[in-house]
Amino acid sequence: MRVENKTYWEDEAVILTQDQTKTSLTAFEKFLFEQAKIRFSNNNMTVQHAIIYGCGTGRDINEVIKFFGNIKVSAYDISSNMIKKCLENIQLWKLSNIETTVCDVVNYPVLPSSYELSTILNSMLTYVHKREQRMQIFNNSYTSLKDNGVILGAVHNQVGVFTKT
Repeated sequence: MRVENKTYWEDEAVILTQDQTKTSLTAFEKFLFEQAKIRFSNNNMTVQHAIIYGCGTGRDINEVIKFFGNIKVSAYDISSNMIKKCLENIQLWKLSNIETTVCDVVNYPVLPSSYELSTILNSMLTYVHKREQRMQIFNNSYTSLKDNGVILGAVHNQVGVFTKT
């Protein structure tokens, strides 16, 4: 039996494995965030608005706010149940200026030149099986950035299966 991506991420048991109320950056994420901060500084930019692809239960939101300050964040996820848990965590963390949207980010209309920062973390692209869709997400992310904006992301798996490649 094949389980579709959205169906998988709507499952409460899966959501529980992803929910972290005490969040932290991994070493490679911290490195990426620090490099972004240097780039912004070198370009005399500050992050005012970030977009987060595959926000899940909100872990990335909390970390972006911790690292870049109380900025505006637009967060997207394919799972309405993940967004529901994300909203609970946003309240728990007492965050404001966060907009969440349930959508398929492959096909969601992009707001060109709207963000300084875009994140695609938490192995989000591992679960996008088709290469064309992964590329569309990257293209959407790039299109959404202002000049000299930064995409922070990691792909732990290049072929869309659970075994690491």
